[in-house]
Amino acid sequence: MKLRDGVFELVKNQDARDAFLELAETAFDSITDDGLLKDIPVLGILAKSRSAYIAIKDRIFIKKLEAFLNALDGIEQAKRETFLKDLEDSDERERTGERLILILDRQDDLKKADLIGWIFRKYILGEIDGETFEMLCHAVTNAYIGDLEGMDVFLERPDMFDGSVGFILMAAGLATLQVDVTSLDGGMIDGSAGNGSETLNRFKLTSLGVTLTKIIADRMG
Repeated sequence: MKLRDGVFELVKNQDARDAFLELAETAFDSITDDGLLKDIPVLGILAKSRSAYIAIKDRIFIKKLEAFLNALDGIEQAKRETFLKDLEDSDERERTGERLILILDRQDDLKKADLIGWIFRKYILGEIDGETFEMLCHAVTNAYIGDLEGMDVFLERPDMFDGSVGFILMAAGLATLQVDVTSLDGGMIDGSAGNGSETLNRFKLTSLGVTLTKIIADRMG
């Protein structure tokens, strides 16, 4: 079984997922016991490594995968199976599985892995498509988790970013920049700033940013 198939087995099969979560904390303490691990999706694959460095990397990946899977709690079995069947029918299963593993591996915070799980949850439920899933994952990967978790306050006032946060979110494709030039008495001026005027950077959520903000709001309950 390839790693991507093992991950999808955990997404689909609740019993396999529960066994994985039960053993994840202790499995690598018994990594030489292939009999313990070989039948558990993902763990059996990773257990073939004997390198201490790789074992540490694998342990971190398992933590990310656990956070990702926890975000899928409550999704009906039928919806999971339908989603995976649709992926297979469209020949996207292999590519999506490989992309998912790469995305999880690149996350620098377990909270990001959890957020990726919530984005994937929306994908399974049909609330976003595959392209939006990948764009959102790219944004999460390239942004600071603290800035992402604070985005929910901008749903009602999407132009309230301060400069540093705004530029970070803009680089991730989650916000756009509008430069306003005003006179010192408060009137708007067309064109560039000159004497007696000042500029104000205003950042506004993109449609992608709004989508992610709503997902974050759902995640935070």
